[in-house]
Amino acid sequence: MKKSIIAMVALVSVVLVGCGGDPLDIWKVTSTKEPEKCSTDQSIKPDDKYIATLDNSTWEIYQGADKKYYLWYAKDGAGGSLTIEGTKDGKTYTFKSEVVDHDPPNWSETKRVITTTVNTYTFEVKGSTFTGTWDYSMGKSCTSTANNCQESDRKSCSFKRSIYGVKVDPDLEYDL
Repeated sequence: MKKSIIAMVALVSVVLVGCGGDPLDIWKVTSTKEPEKCSTDQSIKPDDKYIATLDNSTWEIYQGADKKYYLWYAKDGAGGSLTIEGTKDGKTYTFKSEVVDHDPPNWSETKRVITTTVNTYTFEVKGSTFTGTWDYSMGKSCTSTANNCQESDRKSCSFKRSIYGVKVDPDLEYDL
């Protein structure tokens, strides 16, 4: 009886491990810091501040049961996290997220600002490190029945940064 229970637990363990796809990879990630080339805040000159970087962020990359790749990204300092679907071609991964925000969310308002933010991460894994690029773009559009859109309601911004990652041991404690 004891042997059959151990055999069943071993079989279930092998099956469950096989369903998860690639082994879980955990990375600590950073990006280059460069002055902003644009700003949506009219009180700040574009070269006076930096857009958020990926410094000390934690990424987990895994393949789902659907054979798609996913990047789980813990937003360091900002709280929360997000998961982005992506692709893998050889050793190169690409993950892209797009967020569209309507302000105000009530469609009956006379003025509506729509902000579209796109982040694309493309990187090549080489052993326990990766290098790549982070492409960021943010564009705003404004519609108004009262003709009260401001210049800041139509701002756009984009940049490309270098990103770097190092694989970390999942059994070691790390900040999320």
